[in-house]
Amino acid sequence: MNEVEHLGALVKNMTDLHQREYKIRYNLHENLFFRKLVSPQVLDKLRAKPLDYFKSLIFLDYYTRILSDNDFSACDNIETLSKAVRDIEREKGIANAENGASYFKLETVVLETGMCFKQKHAQAGLSKIPKNEITGARRRYQQDKISLTRKIEPFYEGLGEMVKCQISEPMQRYIPGIKSRADLGALIFSDSVIAVIKNKKCTQEVVAMLECKDYLGASITALDYLASESSPERIKQSILQNNDKR
Repeated sequence: MNEVEHLGALVKNMTDLHQREYKIRYNLHENLFFRKLVSPQVLDKLRAKPLDYFKSLIFLDYYTRILSDNDFSACDNIETLSKAVRDIEREKGIANAENGASYFKLETVVLETGMCFKQKHAQAGLSKIPKNEITGARRRYQQDKISLTRKIEPFYEGLGEMVKCQISEPMQRYIPGIKSRADLGALIFSDSVIAVIKNKKCTQEVVAMLECKDYLGASITALDYLASESSPERIKQSILQNNDKR
C-alpha cells in the first residue's frame, strides 16, 4: 500500500464518531471525514479559515478526546474568542465572512489550545501534563486500534488523499506507522505544534519519538512545549493576522 491507500484503508475501518451529514455545503468525502475523524462538539464550535479548517478539526479533536479526556473547554474558549472577535468586526462594519479575523488560522487554534491547557494546570501549580493524565491518555489511546484491509475502493483513495493533505510534507514519512485514529491525530497534533511554535528543541524531541513510532509520546512532548510557548500576547498577534486571506 502507498501512503494514500494506507490512509484510505485506515479511515474506512474507523468506527463513526457520529451520524451527522452536511449535504448543502460539504461533499461526500468531507462528510465522511467529519464522521470518522471529528467529534460533534468540535464541529459545532470551531470557526477556521478554509485552508486550515480540516487540519484544525483533527488537531482539536485529538486534544479534546485523547489528551484532555473529552474535556471540551478548549473548544468553548475558541468559540467564545471567535464570537468576541466577530462582534468587534460587526461593530466596525466589517463583513469578510470566511476571510474575517473571527475565522481563525491554525496558528490561533493551536495557541489558544495551549493557553487553555496552561491555565488549567497553572491552578494546580503544574507546568507540564501530570503523570496521572498521561496514564489516562495512554489508556484512551490504546483503545483506538484498527484492523486494516489490504484493498480499498477508489472512493477511499480519494479520502486518503484528503487526509494526507493535512500532514506537512516532512511529516508524511511517518504515515506508514499510523495504525489508528489516535496515531493519526497524534501525528497531526505534533505536526501543527511544530509548525506554529517553531522551537528547534521541540522539533528534535518530537521527531525522535516519531522515529521510534511513539506517536503518543510525541504529542505529549509537543503539548508541553506548546504550553510554555502560548501567551495572551502571542494569541492577540495571531488574531490580528487572521484578516490575511487564505
